[in-house]
Amino acid sequence: MPFELISGSQAAAIAVQRVGVDMVSAYPITPQTAIVETLANFEANGQLGG
Repeated sequence: MPFELISGSQAAAIAVQRVGVDMVSAYPITPQTAIVETLANFEANGQLGG
């Protein structure tokens, strides 16, 4: 299996995606902005379902 180097923010967003949460309450402010942006991209691509 190939490995991909990701940031901690990306790892947190992927964990939220995999757990399958129904709602995420977040305020996009540094350093959490990357998490919220990644979650927004997942939702836009139909990968989150929140």
